[in-house]
Amino acid sequence: MEPALRRSLESIRANLARDASQFNIEVGPWLLGKLLVYCELLLRWNRKVNLISFATIPELVRLHLLEALYLTHFLRAGGGGIIDVGSGGGIPGIPLSIALPKQKIQLVEVSHRKSVFLEEVARCLELENLTVTCGRYTKLDSQSDGTVTARALEHMSEEIPQMLGHFQKAEQFLFLIGAGVAKGLEIDPGSWSRILRKIPLSRNRYLLEIVRRCST
Repeated sequence: MEPALRRSLESIRANLARDASQFNIEVGPWLLGKLLVYCELLLRWNRKVNLISFATIPELVRLHLLEALYLTHFLRAGGGGIIDVGSGGGIPGIPLSIALPKQKIQLVEVSHRKSVFLEEVARCLELENLTVTCGRYTKLDSQSDGTVTARALEHMSEEIPQMLGHFQKAEQFLFLIGAGVAKGLEIDPGSWSRILRKIPLSRNRYLLEIVRRCST
């Protein structure tokens, strides 16, 4: 392993150890090992394929790894699988798949090159609970249930209502968003309830949870 990559992984390890408690997340040896292998693949591939954007290693850890793992606190018990729309470099789907090995997770990504990367991660980490679908989420079964997640989609404010309409059986949606998306989003309060949570260690990042209201 080249020295620069080794230093980056050591920095990722140190930042996870420092910041995980702020998200109420315990990163034990097994989880840490898997995350570091994922990060090594991510950093190598990111040189040629624009998988994710980050300026510093602390930003990579906070805005990508820990934000993804933060979702584990809010996933509804007893629900179906997780569908991660627009997975890109695997956030939040890959960390969720590592942390929740019994939970079925489907990554949906329109880019063929990014989908190849996601499949390579699943193979290298032996993530048997993970599947990768290359294409638009609109091609998926509209009756899929469980939880839908998304982060950093283009035109997020427009995509969220479309996802709510497409996944007719999904009960929970978890979106990692910026303040602008939260302010501009319009959904029917009679059909949906929503909770906006500030993400730890962030000035303008939020977790938006949208839950389908029971029909009467």
